Amino acid sequence: FLLSSLQQKETDSNKTKIAYGLKNAFKNILVSDAEKIRFELIQHFGQTEFYRRRNGTKPISPKEQLYIENLFASFNYSLTYDKIIETTFWEN
Repeated sequence: FLLSSLQQKETDSNKTKIAYGLKNAFKNILVSDAEKIRFELIQHFGQTEFYRRRNGTKPISPKEQLYIENLFASFNYSLTYDKIIETTFWEN
């Protein structure tokens, strides 16, 4: 019984990637594009929340990562986060 319970928990878990920091993302792009991207991110998150994500003090959720990656892609840039941590979320 205990083993099947543990196996069920394993199947209920989802591994996901949480990103931290956007400083690397802005290193190798044109200044004019960086200004536009930064403006869009501040409009989306608000200034304080944008800088928390950019500086890596607040994690960037998978949903937020998708938004940010799509924004960078719209300017023809790929995105590199400062750090990515793979973690497990348990569904109840």
